[in-house]
Amino acid sequence: MDARTVLIVDADPRGAALLETSLQRAGYLASVVNSADEAIVRLEEEVVDLVICDTVLSGHESGASDGFALLAVIRAHPRLSVPVIILSSSSAVTDKVRGLELGAEDFLCKPLAVQELLVRVRVLFARRAEKAIPTAPLSPRVLPLDDDSTSHWIIPLPLTPALTPALAPAQLRERPLWSSVPPAPEAARRWKIRMAVFSVLALVAGFALVALLRGCSRLVP
Repeated sequence: MDARTVLIVDADPRGAALLETSLQRAGYLASVVNSADEAIVRLEEEVVDLVICDTVLSGHESGASDGFALLAVIRAHPRLSVPVIILSSSSAVTDKVRGLELGAEDFLCKPLAVQELLVRVRVLFARRAEKAIPTAPLSPRVLPLDDDSTSHWIIPLPLTPALTPALAPAQLRERPLWSSVPPAPEAARRWKIRMAVFSVLALVAGFALVALLRGCSRLVP
């Protein structure tokens, strides 16, 4: 999988550089802009997988006077569906509620534990990847499962990132739960032929056994 791109929007050069270095060491393609205007331009021109945005920003041409306003602009943009994590030096519940109601994926307070941020970023990407994987509908249907074209009711097994690694290749195939549909006419005909052949063979074997026993009895004085 290609490395995820993360855009850091922070007016504090020192803090932004620390986040950029930490994310790059964790394997992400991180870059920094210092204003809301620069962030909007980058989002319109490049593919960004995640925005980490501080609430204190500069740049007002885009109409975003702070991180909350930038989040609102991103959510109102018809072509931008990038997730956003808000960073703030304020721990007020009202700020957290405001950010989440505007559509932020997460809200972290400063001073920031970088390790916590990395964990939250990793969980965010894993959750979005799981939602993007299509699953089979959990509805029974009739499918042929053997050479005799015998029909069985089966239930497809949906595959999710949490389930797939635990399954062996043979377990990924759909298995019959019960057989309640009569065999197809061709399968029934082949079954009758097999039974007839088996009966003939059994009869021949019986005659051969009787002849053998009679021959043995003649040899006995």
